[in-house]
Amino acid sequence: MLEAAKLMLGISTDAYNTRIASLLKAGARDLMSVGVVIAGDVIDGSITDDYVKEAILTYVACHFGNPPNYQQLSDSYDYQKKKLANTTGYTEWGDE
Repeated sequence: MLEAAKLMLGISTDAYNTRIASLLKAGARDLMSVGVVIAGDVIDGSITDDYVKEAILTYVACHFGNPPNYQQLSDSYDYQKKKLANTTGYTEWGDE
């Protein structure tokens, strides 16, 4: 996902790899904090669920630098996170 994030951000250099990798991990941890199960590794791109990938990439876009559309990205990420946390099959909560 590192390469996907760099492409999304319009970055071709490796100078920001550490920062982007940190944001990818933070995005995954944030999703996990609401019970979303992340299957695969966020850095090597082995996450197979496109919805989870998109949410993490939105997190990265929102938190990398100072995007002019920060509020829109933040709202989008919050929506994606809530949707994942409340959709059957994305959490370990079960049917309570």
